[in-house]
Amino acid sequence: MSRHVSLAARLAAAAAIAVLTLAPRDSALAPHAAEAQGGTPPVMVAQIPMEAQNLRYMDIMDIDQANHRLYTGDAWTGGPDIFDVSTPNAQYLTTDFVRGAGAGTRWAPDLQKVFIGMSDGTVAVIDTDPASPNVGKIIDRVDTGGHDGADELDYDPLHHKVFAAHRREGFVADIDAINDVLVGTISGLHGILEQPRFNPADGMIYEVNPADNVVYEYDPNADTLVNTIDIGTPCGPMGLAINGTTNVAFLACGGRSNPTAVYLDLKSDTVIGQTPTTGGGDSAIYDPVANDFFFGSRGASGVNQMNVYAGGTPSSPIPQLVASPQVADAAGGVAYDETNKIIYVAGIQNGIPVLLGVPLPQ
Repeated sequence: MSRHVSLAARLAAAAAIAVLTLAPRDSALAPHAAEAQGGTPPVMVAQIPMEAQNLRYMDIMDIDQANHRLYTGDAWTGGPDIFDVSTPNAQYLTTDFVRGAGAGTRWAPDLQKVFIGMSDGTVAVIDTDPASPNVGKIIDRVDTGGHDGADELDYDPLHHKVFAAHRREGFVADIDAINDVLVGTISGLHGILEQPRFNPADGMIYEVNPADNVVYEYDPNADTLVNTIDIGTPCGPMGLAINGTTNVAFLACGGRSNPTAVYLDLKSDTVIGQTPTTGGGDSAIYDPVANDFFFGSRGASGVNQMNVYAGGTPSSPIPQLVASPQVADAAGGVAYDETNKIIYVAGIQNGIPVLLGVPLPQ
């Protein structure tokens, strides 16, 4: 994607919230596409001041649910963007300008911090405590020892650690999230490293490798690789989300060559289902409050959509596709606002990066 944008385009808009009205959730949980009612959905524009400089290109995002702030890595400005999501209509607040572009983003609710993987190999730490004089500011940067970017990451609330994948360097950095220091690495990994995820069901960390079509499992206590799971069906996973109640991993398969999502039982390390209808994508999350998976993808027709899956139960653990509203040219990021029940998606409309808000199907 070209990042050279005309001054006229920069003056036009820098982010938008497109709110789609969705069809009711199918009580039978049968897959269907939820269309916007009344044709083209309305678009509300959250104006961004010119001092924010370049237009947005938002990567992985996460929401501080307690303080209603959305944080997203920003490959355009070189710093994380912050949005107010206290209402259904997100408002841009500021950008924390730092050297290096931001990528993976994760909120640590018990520590009131947000961690963001940076292109220079460090992990930036943002204070989210509303009582702090530094709220919304970067308070630390952790050197992971990598020479390439610290990309996607996840927070382990059991051990108070952040695990940051170095996509092209074959290792994952283990960070003490309380003291913001590097305490170890999981090395010797192969291929391309994408999304790591903490699994509350077993206390382990899982990591997807699309190049080798495998899922790594590593021990966050010992920083050792304990298992390499061969997916066994074409996927090339780019995204990973885990429902700790059912112990099922949702694999967001990447690209048009693998237009699907695969469901992996982490107890038996076997595939228990998949859907061929969504298309390939980059990012997936699970929200325990909604008990839903969210997966942005592009179908065979080239249409981008935000797929919503019911998360399942221990007695019926296979996720079920319930809605696929069409969105703009979706990028990788997705986050869910539990208060206002809005799904946020990073995207592009008419060549301009935008933030899209999609109401959760009822």
